[in-house]
Amino acid sequence: MPRYMIELLQRYYHCLGYYVRISIPIPYKKRIHGVEKTFYKFLDLAALNDRELLLIECKSFKNVKNLRAALERVCRFYDYVDEALKSSFSISHTITVRKLMFVEDDDLERLKPYSKILQKCGIEIQGLSSIVDELLKCSIREQELRKTRGEGDIVLSIIAFLIRSLNKAKSSLVHERHT
Repeated sequence: MPRYMIELLQRYYHCLGYYVRISIPIPYKKRIHGVEKTFYKFLDLAALNDRELLLIECKSFKNVKNLRAALERVCRFYDYVDEALKSSFSISHTITVRKLMFVEDDDLERLKPYSKILQKCGIEIQGLSSIVDELLKCSIREQELRKTRGEGDIVLSIIAFLIRSLNKAKSSLVHERHT
């Protein structure tokens, strides 16, 4: 669970109008020496609006050798999440529950051959870059709103600055190659 991904997704979904909570404890039971014990794993992020509940995990698979086994563990974890939802909450039929897993774009390519494992578990996989443009637009809107109140969000300002700087550097490299 790369922390920076959780932070970006938290800001992204908050900006889209979702109520966002991070690090939600998910109980699961395990038998040890014949005794059933309860342990906890943590869901990285949950985002809720009036139409849907998003259950989000952020993963990095950079040093993972056995991707199939890692993805099967992700599926088992989401089974625990489903059990916790059923036992703890009465979810209205008007709310859609979606399971999302965000990964870095490099990992997205590595995971393509295993996408059926995630589909079978009902998990949608997305690359982090899929939210960057919308996050930038959202951060600019948020900055403008905060300016009118005399406030500022440092992290959103840094994100906007970095993206603008990277775009300038990219266009400058393209210009240098053509000359």
